[in-house]
Amino acid sequence: MTLLAPVGAAPAAAATPSAPTVRFVLTQTLVRSASASAAAERLVPSPATAAPGDLLREEIAVTNVGSAALRGVIVAVPVPSGAVYAGSATPAAPGWTLHFSADRGRSYAARPVRTVSVTENGRTVRRQEAAPPETYTHVRWKVATLKAGETLRFSFRARVQGAGAQAAE
Repeated sequence: MTLLAPVGAAPAAAATPSAPTVRFVLTQTLVRSASASAAAERLVPSPATAAPGDLLREEIAVTNVGSAALRGVIVAVPVPSGAVYAGSATPAAPGWTLHFSADRGRSYAARPVRTVSVTENGRTVRRQEAAPPETYTHVRWKVATLKAGETLRFSFRARVQGAGAQAAE
C-alpha cells in the first residue's frame, strides 16, 4: 500500500495580491505504539507506505514570511484520500478557531451536520443530524493574527481505510 496524500489544493490563507506572505509545510507521519502498553507513541516521518488500520498524523506548519502581521489567516486541510478523520486535531488556542467540514470543504462548523433520509410512519422524511467525525472531509483553523516571522503548527490524525487507499498525489 502506498502513502496517502491530501486530496485537492494546498491549504489556503489570507494573502495580499502581490507576493505570497505565508508559507505552508505539510508533513505526514505514521503513528506507531512504542511499547506493548501502547502508552507511548513513536512517529515515523514521511513513511513510504501505509496499510489499512494505520494511524497517520498530518501536521501543517504555517509561517508568515512577510514583514507585517496578517489577520484572519485560514488553514484548511483535506483528510487524506483513503483515510478517515480520527480526531486529535490541535485544539483551538487563544486567537484560533477550529472547524470541520463534512461536505468536501463547502461549509464548516464546530460540529458539522448532514441531511439524512429516514422512514417515519411509512413516509420518507429528511432531517439534519450531527455528522460523525469519521465523515469529516476537511479540518480548518482560523487564526486571528499571525505575526511577522511567526510559525504556528496545526495537526490532526487520520486512519487508513481498507483497499480504497490511494497513492500520494
